[in-house]
Amino acid sequence: MRYSVNLDIMLLDDGRWFLRDMMVIRYPYVHHISIIAALAAIVFTSLTALAVAAGPVLPAGGVLAFSSPSDPRNEWDIMLLDVRTRVIYRAGSYGWRIALPLEWSPDGSRLAYATVSSQSDIYIYELNTGSTLNLTRSFAGDRYPTWSPDGSRLLFYSDRSGQFEVYGINPDGSDLTRMTTEEAMLPTWSPDGSQIMFTATGRRNLYLMNADGSSLRRITAGPRNDRNAVWSPDGRHVAFVGLTNSGSGHFIFMIDTACMEAAPCEPYMPYPGFRFQGMPQWSPDGRYVAFVGQTAIDRSDTIFVLDSQQDQAPRKLVDDVFYAYAERWHMWSPDSRFIVYSRRNQPGLYVVDVATGAVDKLSDRISVYPAWQP
Repeated sequence: MRYSVNLDIMLLDDGRWFLRDMMVIRYPYVHHISIIAALAAIVFTSLTALAVAAGPVLPAGGVLAFSSPSDPRNEWDIMLLDVRTRVIYRAGSYGWRIALPLEWSPDGSRLAYATVSSQSDIYIYELNTGSTLNLTRSFAGDRYPTWSPDGSRLLFYSDRSGQFEVYGINPDGSDLTRMTTEEAMLPTWSPDGSQIMFTATGRRNLYLMNADGSSLRRITAGPRNDRNAVWSPDGRHVAFVGLTNSGSGHFIFMIDTACMEAAPCEPYMPYPGFRFQGMPQWSPDGRYVAFVGQTAIDRSDTIFVLDSQQDQAPRKLVDDVFYAYAERWHMWSPDSRFIVYSRRNQPGLYVVDVATGAVDKLSDRISVYPAWQP
């Protein structure tokens, strides 16, 4: 008897797996249950063909996307890694430009990203078909796409008008709409999708508007340069990075969203004892805020975790983190138990257990901007 799966993988009578590239791995005397387990273990390598036949096959919460160079000067790839089996699949390639933070769609079936260049476009990679769609096709710098909570819309910022402004677009490339008019960047959706917060770079503050662009209002009033806002999962708090006017560094501030009706809000700094802090990110369960920072004794960028349920200083998890001030990546696992990251001096992809601090190396590949599938 012979079984086949979309002609990409064939299980022969004698227990051999026959692959399209003619690689043969022998599994003699395998019981039928073991055969099924073996198929599950290698199914990720034929992701595209299987998805076409049977729809999404990626295990929920068990897949990471990241950028990796096959040749740093000429070729960067989008890679997918099954956390359980450690099998890596090359999902797409985009030339010498690096794909900036990869953004999973809420249903985990698509990846949105922009490429690094003075002229860059927004792309969507479809896991089910293996196809890539260029959404913007412009000579401008289109950057940082972010999905609406229901997956029906994307925000990004672009200098196509001569200065950076926030734009919205549908995932099929239709209905491109300019949302701001006074130099804006880094938009972020409220958890219910009804509001958009962004950085007004000319005025150095955070602004808020409805999802259709109406009811624009200022949320912070400085004297910092405020940016990189992120909402808590319950929508009750916003964390952001404030760059001090004295030039002493950038730090994480928070506001309670209840104040936004009578904005501007008065932010507070949860823990000031750092040389700098950046890239705040809430855990999916809303308990923790993770961020990258350095204390007075740190020699490299370090991930810290602030527990909202305990009145304690942030806890140090791992150091030697690959990080730059303006970057964001989705570090949390969907169950809020792990954080994924890349190291600056020891290439590879790593996860750390938030409860224990135990570190596990997932891959030796040079990896940047890892993102968990939701």
